[in-house]
Amino acid sequence: VRIAETSRKALYVAASRIECHLRVLVASPERQTALLAECLSLQVSTSHLNVTYHAAPEGSGCDTSPVATFPCQKSWLQEQYEDESWYKDAPTTTCMPCEVCSNFDCGQHYMLRGDAANVEAYDRETCCTEAPSPAPT
Repeated sequence: VRIAETSRKALYVAASRIECHLRVLVASPERQTALLAECLSLQVSTSHLNVTYHAAPEGSGCDTSPVATFPCQKSWLQEQYEDESWYKDAPTTTCMPCEVCSNFDCGQHYMLRGDAANVEAYDRETCCTEAPSPAPT
């Protein structure tokens, strides 16, 4: 936003000066010299384009404990199966994870890590890495 604000101000000043010079071009010959002098000394105010930047509000926090574990993690297996009274009579087979990183959408400015197909997880911190910045053109 700060870059856009600076750019917007530059464009506004340039457009104001162009408008002034256009008035010189269409004016009668008697007025052109005086109008040009006005254009050359024109001070363009951009204060109406100032943006007020407020401090970002603090996050309200997020309880991630309900989703802290997911299928096939040891703690999840313990909670969902191994601690149940029926587990000794009906044990489960090897757990197959629901997701691997290769199915995760990292979103903008991130990309899947190179070994994503072999990583059993489903979160940005584990599955993704920061994407390289594009080369300047």
